[in-house]
Amino acid sequence: VQTSIGTATYDGARLDGTPLTGSTGERIQSLSGRIGHGFDLFGAAMLIPFGEIGYRYWSRKLEGSGGYDEQYSNADAMLGLLGQVSPLPHLVISLEGAAGRTFAGSMSAGAPFSATFNLGNEPTWRLGGKLGYAITPRLELSGGIDYTQLRYGASAAVETGGGFFF
Repeated sequence: VQTSIGTATYDGARLDGTPLTGSTGERIQSLSGRIGHGFDLFGAAMLIPFGEIGYRYWSRKLEGSGGYDEQYSNADAMLGLLGQVSPLPHLVISLEGAAGRTFAGSMSAGAPFSATFNLGNEPTWRLGGKLGYAITPRLELSGGIDYTQLRYGASAAVETGGGFFF
């Protein structure tokens, strides 16, 4: 389970020309599970192919004149490869990559629109790395970074009374 909270810069407009420029409050929650099998390489390294399925929920608040709330959600399925090496006792370096597809994507727009839109399925991928230090056989202190490419597909055009969504 991962949670990210922060702000993002948004520079856009509604289709009727009302500007939606400024800062948006963001909250992203992700839940995923994976299964794989490790292959020992030279005693101090492992290669682990895996399958993963996940779910993501993203909430954003567009503030200012014409602002409203949006909630996005999707599931994804990916195949990946994790490599780990332990150059020193207790130290583990991990690198991974995964690619797959999103599915069951949707977006809900709050008032004044109060509408939900189904989004198409799109490719997704992730690259990441982690450095870990094993304090005990069951406890590890670690830090890492991931880069994820995620896109939502276009919904059908829907009349909402105040404009169209795509």
